[in-house]
Amino acid sequence: AIANVSDLNAISYTTLFDPQVIELIDFESGTVGATSIPIISSNQNLAGMLILLQSMPGLDGASGDGVLARLRFRFIGEVGNSSDIGFDVSLDVLSNIDGQAISTVWTAGSVRGISEN
Repeated sequence: AIANVSDLNAISYTTLFDPQVIELIDFESGTVGATSIPIISSNQNLAGMLILLQSMPGLDGASGDGVLARLRFRFIGEVGNSSDIGFDVSLDVLSNIDGQAISTVWTAGSVRGISEN
């Protein structure tokens, strides 16, 4: 999720996860405010890593709260296994309509298998 962003124009980020525990099934563009943030490029060539590049057409910008993208995973690990879902913050960047970086705090999450049902 993203909150309180102004004039968001482009995003490049890498999502990291344990491919022995979860499998990326699908991903789709998110929205900020009422504005869709199109995915213009993706790279899934390395196991456990998804690189996304999203950009607004021209110099359009999006402002408000929302979700950059929706990722769908399938749990493939054993009961009790877990996977962090995080970001490579050394490479991740959001930029505004002037091409300037937007200060960002990236927050990771995790999943754990608790039942076979």
